[in-house]
Amino acid sequence: TRIQPRTLGQASRIPGITPADVAVLMVAIRARQ
Repeated sequence: TRIQPRTLGQASRIPGITPADVAVLMVAIRARQ
């Protein structure tokens, strides 16, 4: 099953996702904008 969270909040609640992982996602999202 492929997990596709719609928000960073949802992503942060995925088991195994660390705060560092969420920070990397934030940087990647901002770089695309």
